[in-house]
Amino acid sequence: MMGRTHALAGVIGALAAQPLLADYVAPHMGISHAAAMGPGATLLMAIGGAGGAMLPDMDHRHATIAHALGPITKVLCIGVGAISGGHRNGTHSFLGIAAFTALSWGLCGLGGWPAMIWAGFVLAIGSAALHLKFSKKSAAVHTLICLLGCVALWRAGVSGHMDLRMLTGGVMVGAATHVVFPTDILTREGCPLLWPVSKRRFHLASLTTDHLAEHTIVSWSLVGALVATVLWRAGYLGDAVSAVRPLWDTIMPSGPRPGRRR
Repeated sequence: MMGRTHALAGVIGALAAQPLLADYVAPHMGISHAAAMGPGATLLMAIGGAGGAMLPDMDHRHATIAHALGPITKVLCIGVGAISGGHRNGTHSFLGIAAFTALSWGLCGLGGWPAMIWAGFVLAIGSAALHLKFSKKSAAVHTLICLLGCVALWRAGVSGHMDLRMLTGGVMVGAATHVVFPTDILTREGCPLLWPVSKRRFHLASLTTDHLAEHTIVSWSLVGALVATVLWRAGYLGDAVSAVRPLWDTIMPSGPRPGRRR
């Protein structure tokens, strides 16, 4: 799947999973429920979801993530690809998801410069998925935005308005959406979920990257899911359903159909 598809799925998954993480995971991390559900935590989850969804493609030197920060991410992708056995091997497995989650947990736990650099990196690769073209001008603007965002996240973390550890929750969910569902596992190539124990590739469908099915069915389904998730998290999903219900009843009446006249 393309970078935009991965990033969108990661954001949706992270926003949907945040209440569960706040209820069952955050207390064991020493994060209060209120802090785990606050606007700062929501922003970190969204950033982590988008960036985490790009991390498994760090094994591909020509992927969107490889262009996110110029030669820095290019070299990283070449190195990770060599270690993980090439594209769609180690990074596209349960072990890969666990490795990215552990890396984020460790860096965010250290705080200070390591956490700030990691947060900026995740922001950079997640926002890179929204770039339609990496011209020199767009790359410069993207780098400037990410640097400013990095400093803002760091200051918010230092001041106590954000707990950067919530970024790890987004990274974990984002990486999982890339590998397990709903993106690469729907493709013809599938993912070796049990790598390195088994190289068997699991797939639920036979979609092809950057073709009609992705641009129509998958993309628009994700857009609809994002709208529904945002409305749900904002508490307006019920109102939206009530507003649409009369139109739906007009198009698809639920009553018995009149019999045909002979």
